[in-house]
Amino acid sequence: MLFYGTPSQSRVLSSMAIGDMTCVQRLFVEGASGEEAILTFQCIKEERLAAIYRGGGIIEEFVVENVTGEPVGEAPEQPDKRNPPEAVVSAQLRALEARDVGRVFAFASPENRAVTGPVDRFATMLSAPPYDVLMGAQELRVVRSAQLSREKFLAVVEARGTRSGDDASTPALNRAFVWSVELQVESGLWLTSGVMPAQPPPPPEGTNIPMFDL
Repeated sequence: MLFYGTPSQSRVLSSMAIGDMTCVQRLFVEGASGEEAILTFQCIKEERLAAIYRGGGIIEEFVVENVTGEPVGEAPEQPDKRNPPEAVVSAQLRALEARDVGRVFAFASPENRAVTGPVDRFATMLSAPPYDVLMGAQELRVVRSAQLSREKFLAVVEARGTRSGDDASTPALNRAFVWSVELQVESGLWLTSGVMPAQPPPPPEGTNIPMFDL
């Protein structure tokens, strides 16, 4: 939203100093294409060499250390130009947890729906491996995301759940999926163009990072 275009409007929601060296500021931002998001800026104070009249000197100033984004409000119920790509992913994850196939399908792109639809066929696909672990999952969360371009966004989702047909005593599986969300040229909506299973590389030796089950 910031890297690929100038926001049409923004306003500060809150500011907080954490000691003398750190401050956090949250802003509401509306992108040029209408999507809305909450951005949190974490800033730290650093010493820098600055040009001063007839010489130089050391000054202290706040610089941005990192920026994180989140959707505005709860996960949306339906596609809308105000929804950023993060909100589209969130909407589908909450719908999957609730086993609401229709709502998941509503946030799919036209090309995606043409391949996986109609909704009854889409539901059948979600009830079969490897996607069955997503339906009614115990936990679905975004562990990594990236805005690849003005029109494309990727999110890696960790899913913890059981396969279709497993009983309550079956241990839960950990799976990883990659969400691809694209800005639709004609409608101006962010919609999911595809979801693919992913197997992350093994964790470094000596670390305690949970592996994903095949």
